[in-house]
Amino acid sequence: MATATFTYVPLEGFAAFNNELDGDVWGKIATAGWEGPNNSAAKPLGDAPALVLLKILLRWGIASLVSAVEGAASASDCDVAWDGCQKQLNGLLIVGAASANPQKREAAVRLQKELLLGAGTAQTKLKYQQEVDFGRKQLLLLSQGQGAADAALLGLADVQAELAKATDALAAAIGYGESAGRPFERRTAAVSSCRATFADVAGTLQWLSANGMPGADREQASALLATLEAVVARYPAPAPAQAAETPEAPPPVAEPSGG
Repeated sequence: MATATFTYVPLEGFAAFNNELDGDVWGKIATAGWEGPNNSAAKPLGDAPALVLLKILLRWGIASLVSAVEGAASASDCDVAWDGCQKQLNGLLIVGAASANPQKREAAVRLQKELLLGAGTAQTKLKYQQEVDFGRKQLLLLSQGQGAADAALLGLADVQAELAKATDALAAAIGYGESAGRPFERRTAAVSSCRATFADVAGTLQWLSANGMPGADREQASALLATLEAVVARYPAPAPAQAAETPEAPPPVAEPSGG
């Protein structure tokens, strides 16, 4: 019997399987004592029973996929918010640099040189990962030493708070630190990873259904495997395109020459 393959299962097919993990067949496998918060292990997974480990593999694979999909959908909005903070900061520093107070003018000019690129908003053209790095550098400079004193003098507390929130949101949306790829690339990689995980689990269950102890052991493995095979059945390989059958044109008939 060939091992189930998940080549044509789309992301929604995997996401929907999360409900199956709480259903009649998979729901009997308790993982609560093994799983910690945010897809972390509560105790060594090497000591976990085989079926517990297989269920955790599926659940965590789906969670990573959902996170990548949500991030890809929200990254653009998060980038807009981050860019907006940069424009606010640039505007406030322009105002400060034009202040009648010489101390504010000096503070604003210092921060313009340290915090901004180009004419003041060139940092909004950076890649998402670079924007997160740049935002965190800005926040560090604004939180200590001369930068903190200048920020306090110019009343930048509100835009600092907005920038911190926007930078964290962008980092979460793009999976900062987890992948250097762009959001859609991260989503594509997560789908591929989910397909591989499901195929590995299906292969293990197929082996258990054939080599486990006769009776309940094999029956349980077969029942679990059936839920995965049902996913594959819902998303079969597309039928090969049928070449259009076009009758061959008859050879051209030579026109009789004029007499």
